[in-house]
Amino acid sequence: MENLEILIIEDNLSYALELEMILANWGCKAINIVNNSVDAFRILEKSMTDIILMDITIQGNLNGIEIAEQIRNTGIPIIYMTIQKSEHYYERAKNTNLTSYLIKPFDKLTLKSAIESSVISKIKKDHNTEESPDFFYIRKGKTLKRIPYSDIDLVISDAHYCDLYHNNSKSTTKSSLKKILQQLPCQDFLRVHNRYIVRIAKIEEVLLSKGELLINNMSIPIGRSYKKQLKEKLNLL
Repeated sequence: MENLEILIIEDNLSYALELEMILANWGCKAINIVNNSVDAFRILEKSMTDIILMDITIQGNLNGIEIAEQIRNTGIPIIYMTIQKSEHYYERAKNTNLTSYLIKPFDKLTLKSAIESSVISKIKKDHNTEESPDFFYIRKGKTLKRIPYSDIDLVISDAHYCDLYHNNSKSTTKSSLKKILQQLPCQDFLRVHNRYIVRIAKIEEVLLSKGELLINNMSIPIGRSYKKQLKEKLNLL
């Protein structure tokens, strides 16, 4: 358990501090505590997190499962700690990097076992799987077109289809916006509306008064629930 870097996403501060003390006694190298998605993404961008202890009901626009869905491509093991006994939540959590689903309250030994199992699972996965791809393949007629993530500037959803804008071209896929976002690196891309994902580095202007941003000379609406996260992501002077 030594040298692990653990991120605790928990909105009950006293509970989070108790977890921090337990983990420190077990020799964990670094322990970060946040209570919302914006701070969680900030930590994940700048640190080498080994395991996430994730509450489901937290502060902010996204709950714990929604955070996990957006960072699934990172492969970081997630131990859920929740009072939610709903089958619905559990089934959604299973589609993320879940390694354990612990119902509060649980004892220290249960948590220790869950963390050790997560470490073993990650080691096996790292040894048995190839490096994660950094590209999509999109079907065009009878051919498959390779589109590197680094070429993508913008993704627009239209019902059951999505348009990917890349290198002054546009490709269409039947994949959902949610599925595409799960595969794109979270440090480079951001969902700014129910229908739009943008590459952060390609944002030219943000028109706060109009609730819009400009990218490749296109005007993109900013959804109300995404404004706070957008501001956190931008490098403001």
